[in-house]
Amino acid sequence: MMIKQKSSRVIVVGLCLTSLFITTLLLLALNNTATKHLQHIRRQLQLDTGIAQSDAQQPQEQQVYDPNYYAYLIIYYHRTQYDLARLLHDTLVPSTGETNDAPTSNKKHIAFQDRQHEEMTGCPHGLDLLPGIIHVQSSPNFFCDTSVLVEYLLRNSNIWQEKKGVKIIHLVYQNPFQLAVNNLLYHSQEPPPERWVKKTKLDICTTETWYDRQSLADLVESTLLQGSDPIMQYTDFQAIHSICVQLISSN
Repeated sequence: MMIKQKSSRVIVVGLCLTSLFITTLLLLALNNTATKHLQHIRRQLQLDTGIAQSDAQQPQEQQVYDPNYYAYLIIYYHRTQYDLARLLHDTLVPSTGETNDAPTSNKKHIAFQDRQHEEMTGCPHGLDLLPGIIHVQSSPNFFCDTSVLVEYLLRNSNIWQEKKGVKIIHLVYQNPFQLAVNNLLYHSQEPPPERWVKKTKLDICTTETWYDRQSLADLVESTLLQGSDPIMQYTDFQAIHSICVQLISSN
């Protein structure tokens, strides 16, 4: 009887050890599969972000991000955005004496001519963003075709420094009406923050044209006035002009 009980215990222990061994093998197999899956995901992310080497069979080398290969552009339109743009600029530019390969400033109030563009392309004048530099720009005229704009953004006059791309911080209002109201309230202050507001001969409601022929409606036609349900109509520009005249007359 004792022999049978011992034999049963041996069998039970053997079964437990066998089960534990099989479970361990399964866990190792699952862990190996999970590791390979994670390696595949990491590899795919590296390929998507351009970090992986051209030869996928070669061992990976640790990639270090170098900010000097990129140009940086901060775009703003309004006084509040100006303050935020300058704050971002000062935060990103390293303090005097620091040498951590951080991007530097071009020490200019604006990167290129604001509210102006080339007649033929519609791109801003002097759009040349050097790598390793933080550029701050107000109210750019981006009326050019997207493919032309990409070409202008990527061009580089610095032959000594490679340029891999441009990183842009674009400060925008979700509602253009809010921007218009803010502009009105800002310039309606007494005394006005900017002197030109008090110039009696200045008609701020005059329709702005470029090169004596390009109106704002013509320049935004390809983006805002297209389709069966466009964002704007040509008549909207005349309506905006009429509202401007009424507001100025009432003041």
